[in-house]
Amino acid sequence: MYLSSDQRGYYEKPPPLPYTNGQKFAVRAHQPPPPVRKRTDDCLMDREAREERVKLSPLKRCVLHPPWEGSTGNATVEFEISRQIHTGEKRGVQVVAVNILRTSPGCPQSLQNVTTVVAKFYDPLYFDHYDDGVDPFRCVNKFYTTEAASYSRLADLQGTVIPTFYGSYSVEFPVGQSSRYVRLILMELIPGSSMRDLDPKDFTQEERKRIMKLLIDGESAIYHRDVRLTDLHPRNALVVWDRNLRERIRRVVHIDFESNWMSRLWCLDNPELEQRCLPGTFITPLLRWNVAWDQHANFKDWIDWDYQAWLENVFAHTETSITPEMRAEFLPEDQLEYYREYGHSFSWTGKENNPQTP
Repeated sequence: MYLSSDQRGYYEKPPPLPYTNGQKFAVRAHQPPPPVRKRTDDCLMDREAREERVKLSPLKRCVLHPPWEGSTGNATVEFEISRQIHTGEKRGVQVVAVNILRTSPGCPQSLQNVTTVVAKFYDPLYFDHYDDGVDPFRCVNKFYTTEAASYSRLADLQGTVIPTFYGSYSVEFPVGQSSRYVRLILMELIPGSSMRDLDPKDFTQEERKRIMKLLIDGESAIYHRDVRLTDLHPRNALVVWDRNLRERIRRVVHIDFESNWMSRLWCLDNPELEQRCLPGTFITPLLRWNVAWDQHANFKDWIDWDYQAWLENVFAHTETSITPEMRAEFLPEDQLEYYREYGHSFSWTGKENNPQTP
């Protein structure tokens, strides 16, 4: 198909992917700005961006649209990519395992004692620039600031139910006489596999019950700190296990926080609703993980037992924490009645401003 000069930018491919084995990087500490509290439409592409995309290549657009500023520090880290984990074109992030070569004074103390970590690059150049729905630059800004903010708020959970966080950084790529900057984070390399990649049949029922309990414990601890995991799926839950031990299941780790909400609410600008959600208060899984909410549905391949009876037994010790106020907000009677009548939740039917949705 013939392309006019006004269309060629749209079809110009980006340069070869730099996130390949053996590539070395020198990155500088960077403190991101806080994430913007908006709804899910904050990644949508507007008319101006669509018009620009037709005229300019993705590379030129990256130079024109640098990431949000934040503040750059003096600490630096040098590393070499040892393994690709999640890389390629048309991806929102590039994830690789890296070997640490050098750290300067001022780097996180925890980074001094490790040799291999995960680097997660938020690079708009290799985003899907053919997608009419989303703006790559808005998306990577949102992903980076939200993930860094999540790790900061969940600092006391690092190394347990979430990876240890080794800081946020920026790297410079030369572009002719100019440059473009890409933000990234460094985090713990978890020696496990995602629940998506594991076969439930390889585990006994007792082991699968332990995995589900650890999964729910972790999510509940994160929610306790007023962070909501909006992408809670098997691909984002890593199981650390050792086939040589009698008790093989060691840890379940939640990952991928770029789409988290730094709030308990779908509606982020309603203080009255937010207070009804009891921010900072532990909410027992007996309410938020009740079968009536279908929270467990994404993990149904791992569950071949009476889920609700199991939940009530395993978390019975938390029942005394339930107040009438909690029950009214997190497991209202109309939700239970709907589930009893129809056998599924109505939590995704336009109730985006309702704090009842877990």
